[in-house]
Amino acid sequence: MCKFLSAVVTKSGEILCDPEHSDSHSELLEHFGLRDDELSSHLERFAKVQFVPPEDGKDVASLSKWTLTVDEATCPDWLDADKLRPRLEALVSPHILSEGERPLLLGGWWILAGKVQVGRAVNTVIKSMNDDAKVGNMSGSSKVDSMNGSSKVDSMNGSSKVDSMNGSSKVGHMNDSSKVGYMSGSSKVDIMNDSSKVDFMNDSSKVGYMWGFSKVGYMSGSSKVGYMNGSSKVGYMNGSSKVDSMNGSSKVDSMNGSSNG
Repeated sequence: MCKFLSAVVTKSGEILCDPEHSDSHSELLEHFGLRDDELSSHLERFAKVQFVPPEDGKDVASLSKWTLTVDEATCPDWLDADKLRPRLEALVSPHILSEGERPLLLGGWWILAGKVQVGRAVNTVIKSMNDDAKVGNMSGSSKVDSMNGSSKVDSMNGSSKVDSMNGSSKVGHMNDSSKVGYMSGSSKVDIMNDSSKVDFMNDSSKVGYMWGFSKVGYMSGSSKVGYMNGSSKVGYMNGSSKVDSMNGSSKVDSMNGSSNG
């Protein structure tokens, strides 16, 4: 599976990537007009690489802790990883915010770490939130790919999306087409509206309020859903999971442990 940061390096020395829109090698190859053919190996022309931050979310701002891998069966002779690494570090470095305050992030892709405080993020892709990083409000098509440590988003609106949450991460408010892909640790979502969706929640995760077409795919541990309406649906709940109220076409397929509807 392709991870951030995915790139394609050509034999001529170009680094082809687009972190704001995709970390898929196949999409990057198609976008930049590169393809395999039967006459020669693609390694004679380009190679796929990944420059990945620490999985535990620690020391993300320290690029020396990142891992560079060549995503090929063999590394071509023309690719010098020692020379490529500082170029990738220079590419990523301007997008890391680890201290101070930023009233507004408008577009682009970012990595938040340390104690950086962001007032608003509009149409922004946040690849990773770590440590004590905080965003006050996310709107438009803003998206968070990963949250670690005590990172926090107070409010999300529009088509905002969180793909992964770990540790004590928290989302205070999600609206419209907002979505949480994965929540773990003591993660918590207080309010979700309209087409909001939670696919997986674990440990002490909690959803306070869901509305419209909201859906919870899987909840475990002490997970709890306070109120669901419209076509809301809970697929599976375990442990001490609890649903207090469900209306409309809401549905619970399976509940175990001390769960109750």
